[in-house]
Amino acid sequence: AIKENVLKDFKRMAQNRQIIMVTHNPQFIVNLDVDNVIYLSKRNGTFCVQSGALEYENDEYSILKIVAENIEGGLTTIMGRMKRYEKNIQL
Repeated sequence: AIKENVLKDFKRMAQNRQIIMVTHNPQFIVNLDVDNVIYLSKRNGTFCVQSGALEYENDEYSILKIVAENIEGGLTTIMGRMKRYEKNIQL
């Protein structure tokens, strides 16, 4: 239902406005081609913020890898769309 109904509505809405969403569902993150993923975590008692487009990576992190490792079903969803990102995630 998400893929066929909800994603279509979000794509339509995003044409005219900015949408800010909090989710654990990789379908939204990967299939909506979001402009910016902001991943919040806590390490050793300190909050950590990692952000960027799905394709973003630097020496410290890769957003695709973060989604694959931390979002339930993220790796499966990304693998289904891997040709778009032309990336090979090493886990």
